[in-house]
Amino acid sequence: MRAGSLVGGDPGVVEPHLGASASSPGVPGDVALIGQHGLVGADDDPEHPELTRLLLWEGLLDLPEVPDEDSRTAYYRTKVAAFTRAQQTHLISDDMSGPDLAFLILALAGWWYAVPQMARMMHADDPATQETAREALMRAAMKLATPTSL
Repeated sequence: MRAGSLVGGDPGVVEPHLGASASSPGVPGDVALIGQHGLVGADDDPEHPELTRLLLWEGLLDLPEVPDEDSRTAYYRTKVAAFTRAQQTHLISDDMSGPDLAFLILALAGWWYAVPQMARMMHADDPATQETAREALMRAAMKLATPTSL
């Protein structure tokens, strides 16, 4: 079943909530912090998990263009540019492209909040807390972003 059929194919269901606000979850502008401190922007998601979930819903709608796409694209391009600059100065790994690294770290940060039921089931014997989730995200981001030559 396509998600569009669940909302009558009406992108207006998610549009009022996305737009510029969809740019909120993300990585810090100073990408060097990822490798040095493991900061992945996950602090925003526990406060507003609905943004990550709405982004997923928007993807399921498979729209030819999303609300406020031009400004959202510009926002994400600044993040990618920060990753690329950090790679060029050897602050973070260049084992993969800047856009790929930025996207993967953003995906890691958002997935905990996008599917909390999966996190709950996978941690059934030792439930994850917001702090343990953040620590895991920090370790994963650092592993992805740390240059291999260090």
